[in-house]
Amino acid sequence: MAAIPMLERRGLAIYSLSCALSLLLFFTYGAIEDTLNDDGINYIYAAHALSEGLPEEAKSYRPETFFYRQISLIASLSGLELYTSAQALSLFWQILLGAGFIAIVRCFDTSLPSQLIALAVFFSIASLNHLRPDIIRGFSFWALQLWAVWAGLNLIKYRAWRFALLWLSLSAIATLYRAEGMAYLLLIPAFALINASFSGGFSAKQGLKLAGLIVITTGLIYLVFGLERHDAAQGTPQLMPMQNVSVADKVQKELSALSLAADQFERLKDNIAAQMPSKWAQRSVNDLLIGGLMFHLLLAIINTTNTPLLALSLYGGNRRRPFLSDPRHKLLANYILVGVIVGLLSVYSKFFISPRYIMLTAILLAIPATLMLSKTYQGLATPLQGASRLWKYLVVALPVFTCLYPLSHQNHDKRYIQDAGHWVKNHLNDAQKIYFNDQKVAFYSADYTNNSFKTPYTNQHSLLRDGYQYAVLYERNAKGEHSPLRQSLGEQRLKTFQNNRGRSVSVYKLAASAP
Repeated sequence: MAAIPMLERRGLAIYSLSCALSLLLFFTYGAIEDTLNDDGINYIYAAHALSEGLPEEAKSYRPETFFYRQISLIASLSGLELYTSAQALSLFWQILLGAGFIAIVRCFDTSLPSQLIALAVFFSIASLNHLRPDIIRGFSFWALQLWAVWAGLNLIKYRAWRFALLWLSLSAIATLYRAEGMAYLLLIPAFALINASFSGGFSAKQGLKLAGLIVITTGLIYLVFGLERHDAAQGTPQLMPMQNVSVADKVQKELSALSLAADQFERLKDNIAAQMPSKWAQRSVNDLLIGGLMFHLLLAIINTTNTPLLALSLYGGNRRRPFLSDPRHKLLANYILVGVIVGLLSVYSKFFISPRYIMLTAILLAIPATLMLSKTYQGLATPLQGASRLWKYLVVALPVFTCLYPLSHQNHDKRYIQDAGHWVKNHLNDAQKIYFNDQKVAFYSADYTNNSFKTPYTNQHSLLRDGYQYAVLYERNAKGEHSPLRQSLGEQRLKTFQNNRGRSVSVYKLAASAP
């Protein structure tokens, strides 16, 4: 009986440490980040417009009403600024994401070394840490999916309906954040049924439970799709009024994108075939393109996951037991397979994939890496050879180096944008008389009602006619080539902020009578 409280205390300590590390990395990477990501800025502008009762203007910034409505709600309930509210929301999901990773590892191994290795692996995923200061929907989607995996693992262990319903609920909520959540909602039960059909010991009772889960999932999807289409036809409100587009519209948009991608793929094949030196080479164009897309996806996964510790996990360890012999391993493999399928579709439709769209697969790959590292650690616990000591040093050193390296190579190349916005806020009055040609600078002036950057101007006369007294221009071109508006302003500059690459933000006082 004493072992149970010990395990509970150990688990509580690990979760607390995970929370502390999430806080530490969030504030550390936030302190060195010069500017907020473009999507995050748009979310905050959209949340401001929504809080002012301007839903259509909010949608002009970002269409994901469900997400930035949460930012607006937190700000209204807490009294915090919108930016701070968005950061609080992001931090909340990051804490849940880290806890979800630990919870999954604990489903396989509750030993202290395994949990500490899990912390080291997860919190040294460099591509994930770089995203921590950003305001994105990804953190909520990844956290919900990880906890859905945890629910699935417990369903396998306990065979309880509550975990099936929890998995279904979490997976369904995840679709509200990212459209690819529908792929996990549909394919995971299908793959589970296929695995169970070809594995031994598949009893009628287990088949009935799995079939029931699939029926409930199908019914939920039909309910959402069918009623939304019916409501749209009748002109009545949809089931999810917080969304500007229905779930069915999202899926239809993805299917339309795939159809367009197929046409683009055929045109690309024809264009490349025309440049091939022989008819035999022309016949291989399709294979070359598909192989190139798959290779790009493979590189993206390798670059996104924790590559150093993933490579280290391949050394040593106990490999006698096949990885897919356990139903829990099969569930994890199914999630990784769905992630690869989603990645392939993304590469096929866009011809590239960013770390955000493969991040869930990269995080899930870190789980078997953690388990293999733990087995290797247990195998090297007694020997004192030099190789064993070196391996243990690397397990500690690599995560620390991965986290500290970006901090030591930060050059604050974009800090001048933030400095310009703060200077405008502190030195110029009446923000509505200030014209910004770029949203980033306007964002850091902290007046979200100023959306002058939406209107392009080419000369000073137009600015004066519309009542502007100042112009804040962001010049991306470092070669001395200026825009027509910049040329019309002449030398009426008040202040310039510039980085070492020549990009600058300049503040101008408009002449009362322009030449």
